[in-house]
Amino acid sequence: MRIPSGLTWLTSRKSGLQALAGTTNFGHILSRVSDPSSCSEDEHKQAKLAYAVYLDRLLSFVSQYLFKLLTTTPLEQIDGIVFSGGIGEKGAELRRDVLDKFKWLGAEVDDQKNGQNEGEVREITSKASKLRGWVVETDEEKQCVELARQQLDF
Repeated sequence: MRIPSGLTWLTSRKSGLQALAGTTNFGHILSRVSDPSSCSEDEHKQAKLAYAVYLDRLLSFVSQYLFKLLTTTPLEQIDGIVFSGGIGEKGAELRRDVLDKFKWLGAEVDDQKNGQNEGEVREITSKASKLRGWVVETDEEKQCVELARQQLDF
């Protein structure tokens, strides 16, 4: 079956966050949500919707994963939830909102730690937290180069 090129363009370039908020830049979406004065009223509403949809999809994935894990592993043996990549590293609000949904598992965000942007690996939950949260900085470009170098033997 041949997919029309216009449909491929539409689904890869004009859907998702782009369709909901007019941008794929999650930093812009976060700033429009947290600072309505930085954008028009419509952009603020669009950003709130895009954020809510993104959070819902992320929670659906993480919840299913945790549910499966908890059927075979006690909570005390789970290392925690790791946030990584651009959004995970820079999205303190998103990290807080995700972990707040897991309060029923004992997750407690430390807002001061969560707001810091220093350290390649840092915990963002309190000492009392039963489900821990971490931020792990990544260098995706470097990793791609390393993988290519290994595959191409140079």
